[in-house]
Amino acid sequence: MGKNKIGIIIIFATLVLAIGLSVFTNFVGTENANKPNEKREEMDVVETLTAAIDQVVKKEIDVDKEFPLDMTEDDIQNAIHHMSHAKVYAVEKWSHLEPTQKRIDKLLYVVERNQTVLDYGDLYIRILEKWQAGNFSNAVTDHNSIWDLQGGTIGEATRLLTEDEQAAYKQKHF
Repeated sequence: MGKNKIGIIIIFATLVLAIGLSVFTNFVGTENANKPNEKREEMDVVETLTAAIDQVVKKEIDVDKEFPLDMTEDDIQNAIHHMSHAKVYAVEKWSHLEPTQKRIDKLLYVVERNQTVLDYGDLYIRILEKWQAGNFSNAVTDHNSIWDLQGGTIGEATRLLTEDEQAAYKQKHF
């Protein structure tokens, strides 16, 4: 079960407990009826949990729609290029796509299914297989290989981002 699904289940269970507590308090504990601040606190908890659920659900990615089997070579290059931005330093970056395991797995599947019609399928597979294993140590070369194919002139990657820089990048863009 994915981390997002587990998170949704935990948040949902907490929300159910909070609502259940609120209902129980209203029907059994009449002393709360005279304490509007406690009632408001319960509602704040429910609203906070509802907002948290909404945030987790919005982050759920539909990779089948994002990376359909009929992606063009340009779309594949863009996806790899955009994901690499989370790992490399470049003076200019115009696009951002979080390199999640789900995205990497799906994009690799798309490339493997279409390898015979792609001009650079072997390159994409080499990059994505490393990333799939969690190895981004060559992300600068990976970025620049795709950047070169796309005719890049500005925004060449020069180094890997530090862990702190990656965390800040993730917070800002994802």
